[in-house]
Amino acid sequence: MQKRFSQMLMALLIVVFAACSVPENEDEIVEPGELIEEGETEPMRDEPIEEPHVEEE
Repeated sequence: MQKRFSQMLMALLIVVFAACSVPENEDEIVEPGELIEEGETEPMRDEPIEEPHVEEE
């Protein structure tokens, strides 16, 4: 009985997580290279951002 309950609980959690991770509309999906409106955060980049090299004297 308890095993069946835990399986049902796990299935419910998977369904809830899947429903939360799907965007409500396609406007929320930002393709690489698209402009981002002011106030929104920038999507993560695959390559690290190169820091400017500073020569020490």
